[in-house]
Amino acid sequence: MSTESIIPTVSPDAEVPFEVVSENWNVYDLADGTILKIRPIVVKVFNIDQPAPNKGFAIASQNVLVVNAPKGLRGKPSVSTREDMEKLQKVAVGFTAKAEPWNVYKVNKITLKVRMIVTDVKKAEGGFDRFGQPLYFVKSDSIMHTE
Repeated sequence: MSTESIIPTVSPDAEVPFEVVSENWNVYDLADGTILKIRPIVVKVFNIDQPAPNKGFAIASQNVLVVNAPKGLRGKPSVSTREDMEKLQKVAVGFTAKAEPWNVYKVNKITLKVRMIVTDVKKAEGGFDRFGQPLYFVKSDSIMHTE
């Protein structure tokens, strides 16, 4: 699993406190019958000099990914390190977004909304996690909006 994100260079002094209002699961149906649930979690918010509509915010985030594959796609755990996973052949998998909700945060009196959008999913052929679920690499991007 991997994500790509572009975060502007920010000063550590630019970090601002924030409050989580809601963080939700994104849900995707994969063409092979697997259901992916991804929960993007904002871990830092920064003030930056940026034009509207983001009113000068940048974020750092982490994604939690849960795989629920049909029993026929599960296998014996086979990968124990990131290096092992990187060596596997990756095959593109079609997907349909079932839910891509906005996550909501409060920064002072401003409401910051962040939405993760998956742009690409690849299956690691022959790779299974410690639970026997197939391994997937996910690329995503985030959009932000302030109110």
